[in-house]
Amino acid sequence: MIRNSISLYMITLMWWCTGLESHSQVAVSGYLEAGHTSNLEGYAAVSILPAYQYKQISAEIGFSALPSRNRETFINGLYLQGAYEFHIKDRSLVTQLKYLWKPVSNEIREINLAVAADFSLDHWYFLLGNNFRRYGFRKSYRESQGYDRDESTITEPWNLMYTVTFQIFPPEHNWNLSGSITNIDYFIFEQETNPMVNIKGTFRPVSNIDLFLESWYKSAGFFNIQVNYYGFFFRFGVTWTIGV
Repeated sequence: MIRNSISLYMITLMWWCTGLESHSQVAVSGYLEAGHTSNLEGYAAVSILPAYQYKQISAEIGFSALPSRNRETFINGLYLQGAYEFHIKDRSLVTQLKYLWKPVSNEIREINLAVAADFSLDHWYFLLGNNFRRYGFRKSYRESQGYDRDESTITEPWNLMYTVTFQIFPPEHNWNLSGSITNIDYFIFEQETNPMVNIKGTFRPVSNIDLFLESWYKSAGFFNIQVNYYGFFFRFGVTWTIGV
């Protein structure tokens, strides 16, 4: 029910945005990722995230593929976001509605629904929010095994989401270096006790193209015996912005 409602909301928002022309822009981001985790060992993934913005309204959709011999599914996740930007003097407060669908295995699915807000300064970026997470068997598998829906579902109703980022230059600078502590990414929504550290470099060779290189470290969590290590990955990508 939740997945159907949020999907309908996102599709409606994106359809409405495509009918608007002036003061709008399209951005397409794509990246390659390679890393190592305790459960996947070495892996590589590819993701694409097109986005549309009209004045203060924006919508984004993302798809990620992760082929691995240690993973049953080829699809890594589907990400949707709708956002609205409020202007506070010369600053912006952006409210966001996020949805993440991940096939954990052939039989198990993970669904996340989140509400967040972010605020940017010249050198700082902050995000705070909450997400609702549900793990469960696919309907066809659940029915074939005779499982009850409530008994075969795990729900986490409130997970704190956070990001704190410091960058050397303001965002409009043609190159930048930043560091972040966070528990979320496009296709990763971790619990609040599972922080990640990110170092990111960006370069803008022309006005509408941004190149970025990222290094991520994932801990296993503050209350896990393997807190000192869970995994790391590197990411290289490009964002192409097109005025409409």
